[in-house]
Amino acid sequence: AAITDHLAQHHLPFKDSRAYYAAYDLRGERLAGLRIRSRVVAALDDPVIPGDGYGQIVRPPNLELELWPHGGHCGFVADWRLGTYVDEAAVGFFGEVFMGQKQRLAPITLSAMSTRPVRLARQRDGLDQ
Repeated sequence: AAITDHLAQHHLPFKDSRAYYAAYDLRGERLAGLRIRSRVVAALDDPVIPGDGYGQIVRPPNLELELWPHGGHCGFVADWRLGTYVDEAAVGFFGEVFMGQKQRLAPITLSAMSTRPVRLARQRDGLDQ
């Protein structure tokens, strides 16, 4: 926390790490007034943002939540070449929004994660069938 406190105080508009973390906490009704179609891509093994908090987000109809079993804090490394699967998620989202393509992979629910094997796999939602 000392490093984050220093960065928040000297390089960001926050007094400390607590204020910094509170600023991007999405739980509760923080996103309830969202007006545009959006997708949050997150990893359940993130050491900074606990995965169990995503169930506490009030989700308006235009907000999608895509939870990955692994990805850490913004890593989402898919292979030894450091390819990332968050790139695939972004391309898929913008393909849907701007091109009308329906190839989205469904978000993994928190309940499905408890028995999910450790591998890069997602549940399909049937849109691409």
